Amino acid sequence: MIHSTQEPEVWYHLTDRARFRLDPKYEPEDNSLSIEDRSGQPGIYLGKSVERWVNGYGYWRPFVVEFEVDPTLKDDPGNVGRWGGEIFVPAESFHRLRIKRVIPIDAWARETYGDFGWVEAWKGQEFDTGNPIELAKVGFSSRPINPPKNYRYTGPDVREMSRAEVARHKKDMRAFRKFRMTGAASRTLGDPRPPQEDVAVFQSGQTWDPEQPYTNLLGVSVDPHPSKGRGATPDTHNVNYTGFVVWMRPEDFLALVPPYEEHPSVHHFISHDFPTGHPIGPSVLYVRRFDGPHDNRTTMQVVSHDGRGRMMAQRLWRDKLMAAVGVRHALLLNEAEVPVYVYPVGERARHYTPEMLVGATIKAQKGAQPTRRMIRRVTLDQHNHGEAVPTTEQHHDQVRLTQHLIRSRVKPPTQQPSMDRSGVPSLDHIRTLDRSTRFPAWLSGEVIEPLVPEMRARGVSEVARSPRGFLTAFRRAGFDPNKLSAEWRDKRDNFVARHMAQVRKNGENLWNQGHPTNRHLALVAWAYSPDPRRIAGYALKSA
Repeated sequence: MIHSTQEPEVWYHLTDRARFRLDPKYEPEDNSLSIEDRSGQPGIYLGKSVERWVNGYGYWRPFVVEFEVDPTLKDDPGNVGRWGGEIFVPAESFHRLRIKRVIPIDAWARETYGDFGWVEAWKGQEFDTGNPIELAKVGFSSRPINPPKNYRYTGPDVREMSRAEVARHKKDMRAFRKFRMTGAASRTLGDPRPPQEDVAVFQSGQTWDPEQPYTNLLGVSVDPHPSKGRGATPDTHNVNYTGFVVWMRPEDFLALVPPYEEHPSVHHFISHDFPTGHPIGPSVLYVRRFDGPHDNRTTMQVVSHDGRGRMMAQRLWRDKLMAAVGVRHALLLNEAEVPVYVYPVGERARHYTPEMLVGATIKAQKGAQPTRRMIRRVTLDQHNHGEAVPTTEQHHDQVRLTQHLIRSRVKPPTQQPSMDRSGVPSLDHIRTLDRSTRFPAWLSGEVIEPLVPEMRARGVSEVARSPRGFLTAFRRAGFDPNKLSAEWRDKRDNFVARHMAQVRKNGENLWNQGHPTNRHLALVAWAYSPDPRRIAGYALKSA
């Protein structure tokens, strides 16, 4: 019951529980970066934006819970939750919340955007009637003929739906999430549509040479050569040797640099360069690393930048495209990332490995609002780690061969970078890796299982050990990380990143008188330990 005299605010929560209710004993797992650690605290996370949860965090659920919230609640000490603006409401404050309704996620999208929702647009059928969504061809994309303008959901509250109807919504969401995880979503971009080879080459694990011209996922032509791409420099044409590429949404780049007043060149890009295909140079960050060269917890500070106007133009261009296409294509465009060239001051590409970079933190430049971004996807030229560097002609032969393979839809090799028999790096020497490589040291079942009784005795990781938790899913996968879904692997990396950040911040020792601490056991429940040999010996003694 809300007792405040002020008008209640509307906040949201995503769920797959049709009979949703507030559970004062439930301890939520935070799968993003927290401002403060909430481990073991009963409560619930609420957000103002459903779109941020699904596109920002990839947290896709079939139902949206709409809450009326006491507006003074978010100002209480300890109630600010995550960098994304969500709030954590502890169980003792549940009396200041009221569940207004629970509706299908597509209904929320219709009400908010006046267009068909994510899942139904992908499926091609209206979520409430099952009727096909009629489309008309507009340029390179298709638009709904009768979008649901001024829509208001009048169907049953999800808590009152039949079992069959609930099961249908869950089934559709599972199929939609599987579609997104396989990477198929990135091949359905609307107007303008990049060539198939350009889209395919940006998939994780595939070969891509950032020193060659390309078209990014916003349909913008980019040429890093200083005499061809507008704004390109000699640095951008030498990134394979002097730096690496990280993938960001335009607003992420702009958050890391000082504010910028729009220059006439920004509108020239939008009105002339982008529509005509005239290439621009990539945007650049110059960073300084202040961790050791072999530290797996890399942190970098932006010290300078280039291409702020070009990135602002790409953001405005993307927004212009989003206004011209339907919800399905607009939301895919909204989450599209573009390559940003990063140059570490005083270092070169050979000083880095993918494991050091994926999951690393980049802090904003002085003069910008204090913020940070985590690297979730990186492209690094691995030939700098080999004994031989290919000649220019050999390098170009490899690029041409890669392009031929992509055009013929033959997937390039995705094994770890290696040297072939001739001493020249093999085809996959330039690879794009995603965040799944951040914490590669997975503990085996032989290490985890003997420690489960101790977890149970101490009350550690009850959610992870539950039938719907990570450890149960890992068991079903035969303790093989490759058999886990991408969503579980990403949840695991987020969990580990959050707890290891707290360990570093507090200078915490994960061993106490020869025994792992509760936090250490929680990490083990998620198949990770920063001290794998010692924890394996401890598990052997516990078996």
